[in-house]
Amino acid sequence: MSKINILLPFKEKFSKNVMSSVSISVKANIEKSSFKNKIKIFGQFVDDPIFKDNFVGIKKPYFPFLSKNINLAKKMCAEINRSKTKKPVIEIHNRPYLVKYVNKNIIKSRIILFFHNDPLEMKGSKTVQDRLNLIHDCAAICFVSNYIKNRFMTDIECNPNNLSVIYNGINKVPNFSLKKEKEILFIGRLVEEKGAHLFVEAAKILSKKYQKWNFTLIGSPYLGNIKKETKYSKKISSAVDKLGLNVRLTGYLPHNEVLIHIRRAAVIVVPSIWPEPFGLVVAEGMINGCALITSNNGGIPEIVRDKGIILKDLTLYTIINAIELLIRDNSLRKKYQADARCDFSFTSDMSSRSLDVLRNKIILKN
Repeated sequence: MSKINILLPFKEKFSKNVMSSVSISVKANIEKSSFKNKIKIFGQFVDDPIFKDNFVGIKKPYFPFLSKNINLAKKMCAEINRSKTKKPVIEIHNRPYLVKYVNKNIIKSRIILFFHNDPLEMKGSKTVQDRLNLIHDCAAICFVSNYIKNRFMTDIECNPNNLSVIYNGINKVPNFSLKKEKEILFIGRLVEEKGAHLFVEAAKILSKKYQKWNFTLIGSPYLGNIKKETKYSKKISSAVDKLGLNVRLTGYLPHNEVLIHIRRAAVIVVPSIWPEPFGLVVAEGMINGCALITSNNGGIPEIVRDKGIILKDLTLYTIINAIELLIRDNSLRKKYQADARCDFSFTSDMSSRSLDVLRNKIILKN
């Protein structure tokens, strides 16, 4: 069986304690993959990598003028070339500009490029010519949603056959019970585009009216437990401090602790102002039986479909009305909770299986 080499962006910490959405998705896919014992992951050095035997940690370069991601790619290419692997399969996540470098430094490499974010905002895929070059140079290009794929195809008239949508996969929840507490969650980085301020303003009004319900924000301005505030996050924490005991901000929590909150929460609110490429919190909320309130942006509608409340007009008042509706209407809330889990298709099993099919196709092609 051929080996799979995965190149993560340097900013991604493939650590047991600190995981971004990219790392969470990669971890879930590896756990279920038939290639698990043949996968090597190249990324930023961490003390506690998720898969110690599969991971190659690379430290920040000593020279400030050398790109950290180019340094990662350089070290990966050197190791693959030393192993004398013929036609290696290399998966690059979210760094399209590295495709050219890898192709130049590894003879007959077969590259699968993954887009977790908007291609039109990324170095190496902003222009039509950039994206046409990627279509030519990659064995396959994968997208976390049709929304992201459509962004990639902006102003491109050809119909390439090496593009695939592989949704992020979420691990199934064993021994699940729909017994829920009166808790309404916001989970995400404390940045304006995630809409944390809208949740706080809604909580300001509803927490007084529904004092038996708890309103919880989980998140911090930066990935991981970085003790650093921004002007926006200070504004959020200051506003929460002025509210009642049933409104709180936890700050950063490890992913396993976040999942504990999700499993007991009745409702999750995802008021994203920006177009989410996929919406990992949306999917995690659904598989854990939360009634969902969210925006109509990016790839979110592809995940939710008719299994949650999608606000086409995202305002403070539509959020308040939706939360209040679910608080007051027990049967509707329970219906959305049950619907969210019913026939949930965005599992790590399905995602990993789709990716393995693609890998095998590329390996067997030539």
